[in-house]
Amino acid sequence: MPSTPEADASTQCLPHGMPRVMESPYPIEIVQTPGRITFLHEVAHNIRRIYLDQPHPKHVALSFLGNSIGHWEGDTLVVDTVGLNDRTFIDDEGSSHSTQEHVMERYRKIDSGASLELIMTVEDPVTLEHPYSYRRVFHWRPDVRPQEYVCEENNRNAPVNGVTVAK
Repeated sequence: MPSTPEADASTQCLPHGMPRVMESPYPIEIVQTPGRITFLHEVAHNIRRIYLDQPHPKHVALSFLGNSIGHWEGDTLVVDTVGLNDRTFIDDEGSSHSTQEHVMERYRKIDSGASLELIMTVEDPVTLEHPYSYRRVFHWRPDVRPQEYVCEENNRNAPVNGVTVAK
């Protein structure tokens, strides 16, 4: 009998949410401009804007990717993300989170600049017993360029009448 995937934002072609979007195997293009770093994700064309050297707004509207601010600590970019809605999963296993989820990321170049190390810490006082951290390494691939991503094409996990079925 075929398995039925969990219905979540990504099965409905909505943004993957944080920190899950950073776990995607699809390419990411990083663009740095004055006052901002922008992550252009191939997956679902998710765009994360990290505003540098400024506080979070007083009233952050909840969204799939949240509100991200960053600053440099030496050669490490520290990113603080809040304001995440609860319509996504933390991971591909279907772990839920609340609107109190808080994500901290620390990025730095390693391997003489050939790789980018990410140390991610996730906390959510509602759904997690304690914060957890993990490390991921992204490899610079100048031969790879993000491609067009059309979720609606060949979406084998698309919901039908509110129920997700495997095709």
